[in-house]
Amino acid sequence: MNPKVSFGHDFLYVMRSLQLSASPKSIDPIADAATRLFLVMWGLTAEEADEANNLFFQHVDQDRSGDFRACFERLAGHVRKDRVASERLVIQAAAIASIDLKVTSEETMFIRALEGYLDLKPSEFDALLKQGANWAVGLHFFGNTYRVSKKD
Repeated sequence: MNPKVSFGHDFLYVMRSLQLSASPKSIDPIADAATRLFLVMWGLTAEEADEANNLFFQHVDQDRSGDFRACFERLAGHVRKDRVASERLVIQAAAIASIDLKVTSEETMFIRALEGYLDLKPSEFDALLKQGANWAVGLHFFGNTYRVSKKD
């Protein structure tokens, strides 16, 4: 399998699990669109992002989505030795967690689990969480503005 598609699958699985940890019945469409946008920021083409998304849903439909911990560890392992990639993952996870402008204790626990896998100081990690929260505000505004403009 294409390694970028495999990474994309794990990224989608982890980010969607993050969303479902706060609201087990639904995935926020703005957060999911941001997650797909983040795949492109990781270097996936639109086609590879679509392939990763299709693979994710194939696995869900076949009840083969895999072990969350394995996906989480693969994702964290992929970025662990790359400081810039580690920072990007924390910022993006924090953005997805707070895109609805509130963060649950489940989401906080989920994000804090990353801290143990990545080689970042607590103060650096906290600064990245703030950047992610700022991204969330922008993405929330963008998504809502787009949604409202399309209702007309």
